Amino acid sequence: MASRTRKTFKEWREHERLSQEACGERLGVDARTIRSWDREGVPADRAEEVARAFKTTPAHIANIRGGTQVRGRRTPASSTWNAEMAADAEDDSEALVHRADATDIGSHTLTRWWARVESLAHDYLVRPLPTVLAEAHLLRREVRIKLDGDHHAEQALQLWAIAGHCSGIMAAAACDLRQYREATGYLSVAHSCADRAGDPLLFGWLHRVASSVHLWAGDLDAAVRTADAGLAVTHTGVLGAGLYSMRARAQAKRGHRAAVTSDIAAAAAARATATDSDVLLAGMQDFPLANQVRCAGTAMLWADEVDAAVEHFEHALRIYLTDPASRSHAHLAVTYADLGIAELTRHRIPSAVTALSPLRTTPSEARIAGLGIRLEHAIPQLRRGAQEDPEAERLADDLEPLAAQHAPGAPSVLRIRP
Repeated sequence: MASRTRKTFKEWREHERLSQEACGERLGVDARTIRSWDREGVPADRAEEVARAFKTTPAHIANIRGGTQVRGRRTPASSTWNAEMAADAEDDSEALVHRADATDIGSHTLTRWWARVESLAHDYLVRPLPTVLAEAHLLRREVRIKLDGDHHAEQALQLWAIAGHCSGIMAAAACDLRQYREATGYLSVAHSCADRAGDPLLFGWLHRVASSVHLWAGDLDAAVRTADAGLAVTHTGVLGAGLYSMRARAQAKRGHRAAVTSDIAAAAAARATATDSDVLLAGMQDFPLANQVRCAGTAMLWADEVDAAVEHFEHALRIYLTDPASRSHAHLAVTYADLGIAELTRHRIPSAVTALSPLRTTPSEARIAGLGIRLEHAIPQLRRGAQEDPEAERLADDLEPLAAQHAPGAPSVLRIRP
């Protein structure tokens, strides 16, 4: 992700260096001291003087001095999701929609924030979602505070893009925690930020997230429409492959078999056009081949092409288990679940038990909406197959707590006020 803006960052660094030298001359200090103040905060006794040099206000300098301040309290570097943070996130969502300014900040700050976005995208695949959701919210809050200040237009675009990525990650996490209303709200903010940033990569990825949110929320027409909107932005490369794959799943749920076959083929063709620029996508924003194969299998399963679906799931599992870059607790778990359901559909109870057994040790990081929905279908079928294989009954008992954890009415850390 940093690669996408490397040239711009270089230009910003030169601009900041000259600006720091000029301000240092006015203040009687060297550029190194200016950079130190930018990182660590301006001494209280020099806030007014520095504010004049940087053409801002003492209140703004006080706001950033010694770390980000929010409503009179320090924002922690990291935390976990809770009700207070959820309420703050809603406030921030409303505030972001109404802010169109940007602030003069050092290029190293933008570089660091882009690195944090990339880190969040990677963490999404292997860490508990409430933690990732909380950290995305905290980063978005830091960006929102910067948007309160005096502006440089080129930096404003980057700030809005970062806020859009954070909101998109929050939307995906809310969806995977089966909180679809909140996910839709975060998506609305993310699209608003992307519109201000003018970032086509961000737009394409957000449409992919939106299609998935609508799919699991049960609005299949909206899932297709949002995938179509994303394909209008980009229909090639990794982003195009992801959007076609999302549309294939939604079309399968609608019973449109011909469209499923067409979209699976289009996804493969889009991936064939991928270029080096596609490596800019990271973590959960990426769409590796294993995900594409798995989604094609899911679409085929939903379209009653069960034998072909099994082949795709087995192929996806081989990639997930051998390619560290594709590793994801959640994606691995749903692939096992889909393979098990496919075997149950073929009335191969022992094979289904073998496929579903790894879910007994599913970590909390695999808590996503799709897993819970799949377990709700698999467990009753396992119980019906217990006469053929007694292990099926024991497996169903073992998976019940996992299914309850993912149930729509399960206690959640995500409770955003109306």
